[in-house]
Amino acid sequence: MYFFNHLRSSSTQPSCWTVALFIVLAISFQSTTRSQSPIELPITVNDKGLVAGPVVLTVPAADRGRAKEETVQSAKWSGSLRQSLVQWIDPTRAAVMLDEPWNPATSNRLLIGQTEKSIPAIPSEVKATVDGSKTFILVSIGERPVLRYPLTKVEPPEGIDPIFAHSGHIHPVYTPSGKIVTAEFPADHAHQHGLFNAWVNTTFEGKKVDFWNQREKTGMVEHIRLLDQVSGPVFGGFTVELLHSAISSDNKPTPVLKDIITIRVWNQTQPFLFDIESRQTCISKSPLIINEYHYGGMAFRGRTEWLGKEGARFLTSEGKGRVDGNHSRPNWVGLEGKLDGASCSVLAMGHKSNFRHPEPSRLHPDKPYFVFSPSFLGPFDRQPNVEHIARYRFAIADSPIDPAQANAIWNAYEQYGN
Repeated sequence: MYFFNHLRSSSTQPSCWTVALFIVLAISFQSTTRSQSPIELPITVNDKGLVAGPVVLTVPAADRGRAKEETVQSAKWSGSLRQSLVQWIDPTRAAVMLDEPWNPATSNRLLIGQTEKSIPAIPSEVKATVDGSKTFILVSIGERPVLRYPLTKVEPPEGIDPIFAHSGHIHPVYTPSGKIVTAEFPADHAHQHGLFNAWVNTTFEGKKVDFWNQREKTGMVEHIRLLDQVSGPVFGGFTVELLHSAISSDNKPTPVLKDIITIRVWNQTQPFLFDIESRQTCISKSPLIINEYHYGGMAFRGRTEWLGKEGARFLTSEGKGRVDGNHSRPNWVGLEGKLDGASCSVLAMGHKSNFRHPEPSRLHPDKPYFVFSPSFLGPFDRQPNVEHIARYRFAIADSPIDPAQANAIWNAYEQYGN
């Protein structure tokens, strides 16, 4: 206090050294204050506990101005010497990986801003990398590929009609051991492409538009541009813009939906875990009507080796299979098939905030694909300039479907999958 009072009472101009000392003390005081008031993010676990894996926490409104001072920060758990790396999603959300399960009905606080001398080790970073020719973006954990997204239109292989050339989908999707579980341009349904998102039976300006079946030539989905890519110790991924267009009888496209897709791959390898977010906005002056229909939406197409009723197995959170699970509304859907004699599985679940959650799940009677289809419950629309958000989590494993593990992943997603 003497130093500050001396500055105010002195009749002479302070020297440059005095000013410099004042600046140093001010910065030191500001840093000390900041370190004494970390951003506090509480976690409360429900009576089912919390599996090891990603947790997304909401930042209090008062702290959002401080939230992204650094992309990655070290944080401390309250009442413990343990530390975790935190990676910001945006100023409102922070993500952390839990390295072990938490017991039911427990709570804790993550203190961001109380860094220690040692920083937790990063086993492998999640990297989003564009190839040299800029034809695709690959997300990997260390040297393990997780998924790939084409940045240019992919032409079908020889023998498949060129009309099925496509962009705006994810393929391949890999298991942790490097096996590919998706199919692109399968001969039986050449319009199905790995992980893709399209409406089937819609009406736009009085005409039927099918964005799913390319052979109809009434609609299409295409990649427009890469908006962002992120690499980090907690997650990595990218954001792209897609365009859903209606095609007129003279083959002219009319933009209808802008679809901002964000892929976030989490830093865990047993199983691979990634999230997909779709933000659809009608950019036409006319609304798009999605008619009642038995399929259409966020879809997954599995390997051709899994064709046939016995080629792959479906299982839902309700214990239902391919037939009785069709159009049911489970928490999660699992698809399992064998590659090189060993079982692989794909687990998918919709976010609790999704429209008509839990969404009806279309399970195909003899093909390895499923789709989350809210249109099964009746028509709805996309009004101009109104954003609609849908979120999904996928788990990819080198093992059969494990209902207990699937339920644990769903429980974590329901609690902290913002």
